[in-house]
Amino acid sequence: EWTEEELEEGPEQLAVLEADAEVNNAAAWSPLYSSSIEHVKNQVAGLRSNLWPGAACACQGSHFTNIYAGWGIKNEPFVPLPPPPVSKEYDFALVESAELPPKPAPPSDEQE
Repeated sequence: EWTEEELEEGPEQLAVLEADAEVNNAAAWSPLYSSSIEHVKNQVAGLRSNLWPGAACACQGSHFTNIYAGWGIKNEPFVPLPPPPVSKEYDFALVESAELPPKPAPPSDEQE
């Protein structure tokens, strides 16, 4: 039996990046380069996800790898939860008293 989550279908593998939705009015991916000099041998290129901070992929020639190191939180506007309602004040009239509590009885000889 498959769950609804397991039946969910994503984009086709190796889909074009332009199909990804924008993130905060910016592209979904940012390019990364191992060097700013164009004609370096063995240059590594990569992409960093702007939707999932910590997700990146890198390639060199026909070799590639993907990595994710993060907390599983999307890069969306942060809206904290509202604070809990303020509690009622404790009725101190029930606590304060001028009377002392009763003095406990001294231990008997049998208890020692």
